[in-house]
Amino acid sequence: MDIAVFQFISGTIENATNKFLVSGLTGIISAITPLLITGISLYITMQAYLSIMGKSDDLAFDVFKHCLVVICITGLALNIENYTTYVIGSVEAIASGLASAVSGQSQNGDIFQRLDTLLQQGIEQAGYSFSQVGISPTTWTWFLLGIIILAAISSLTLISATIIIGTKFLLTFLLILGPLFMIFACFPITRRYLDSWIAKIFENILVQVLGIMVIALAIKMIQAFIFSNNINNATETDANTIGIAIQIVIVVGILLYVIRQIPNLAGSLAGGFASGSMSIKDLKGGVAAGIAGLTGAGKMMSNLKGKEPSERSGRDTWEQQQTNKITSSNSNQSKDPVSQVVRDQIEKHNRNNK
Repeated sequence: MDIAVFQFISGTIENATNKFLVSGLTGIISAITPLLITGISLYITMQAYLSIMGKSDDLAFDVFKHCLVVICITGLALNIENYTTYVIGSVEAIASGLASAVSGQSQNGDIFQRLDTLLQQGIEQAGYSFSQVGISPTTWTWFLLGIIILAAISSLTLISATIIIGTKFLLTFLLILGPLFMIFACFPITRRYLDSWIAKIFENILVQVLGIMVIALAIKMIQAFIFSNNINNATETDANTIGIAIQIVIVVGILLYVIRQIPNLAGSLAGGFASGSMSIKDLKGGVAAGIAGLTGAGKMMSNLKGKEPSERSGRDTWEQQQTNKITSSNSNQSKDPVSQVVRDQIEKHNRNNK
């Protein structure tokens, strides 16, 4: 029996998302076009007026350059053909190209074919285990082995397919909202939202690439393990079925943990792309501040090293703190000339009355 459940799901979802992508792009472009034209017209008119009246810090060349940027952005974002060809085509080319490079596969569909093959092998091994169960209690361990194989292989293939297919869903939704975020680049105050959108696009691309790479490696490992521990020959070699079951649980558990770390790893790397929008000046300032902080901490630790707690600054006893307060108040009073004159007059009056 040939199993192609993951290939069927992948093809069905891809066709559905492509139709949803086209209809969604058409709707969002039609909705934002009037608002965009009005907003950009008012913004450019106001900038040109301020530049003519000399009330703007921007030069006329800056206004002209901003107009060219707006024309390029609107030409991509408000034209569904250009957006589909250049933006979506570029994103898909990057994702498929990186996935093919790291996994050595020509098509992304091969990963779903491998998942189907792995699931089929697991079902065959589990079916053979169930067929060995009999009335004798010595054969009941075969039932446990079949349950473990079926649960382990099914969970591994299901989680792997969920990560890849779910990422394609999220990437489709991000691409549908792409024109709106690209329009945000026309205004300085909303430009940061475009950076967030680009970071999320890279994050989902990395999830696909890392997912295909790790899942392909995991499939090879589990297939090699099943082949080396072929339970079809267990009755002839007197193999320990409980031992095989425990080994399968350990191997699949480790692979599941690695696969579940893919979204976290991709999110951390995508943060690097987002932080790439910082200037060199900001980067140098952050590095200098970090070095200065480490240097100050090192000096503080060297000063405190070898001293008793009572000798360290800021660690005075209660009596010393009270003495410091009295001394500080007396010194502050002596620094006030008016108070000193009043005290001198009082002392002189007291001496004359004696």
